[in-house]
Amino acid sequence: MARTLKEFSETLEKKVKERTNELVETKNVAEQKTTDAEQKTKEAEKKKEKLEKFYRLIVGREIKMGKLKEKIRELEEKLKIQSD
Repeated sequence: MARTLKEFSETLEKKVKERTNELVETKNVAEQKTTDAEQKTKEAEKKKEKLEKFYRLIVGREIKMGKLKEKIRELEEKLKIQSD
């Protein structure tokens, strides 16, 4: 009986070590995935910031273009009135 108990104990200890190793490996994989996801999130945030800056630039440019077109129309009307 003592021998069977010892064998059972050794088997159980072996299984515990195997499971522990599996859990450590799973933890390492999860940590790596988390790190990768955080890096991708940072990269996406940088791209988003660049796009937002570009958008503001373009919108500002379009507003200025609209104002310039209006100014051109006004000046053309003044020239037309003066030449009549």
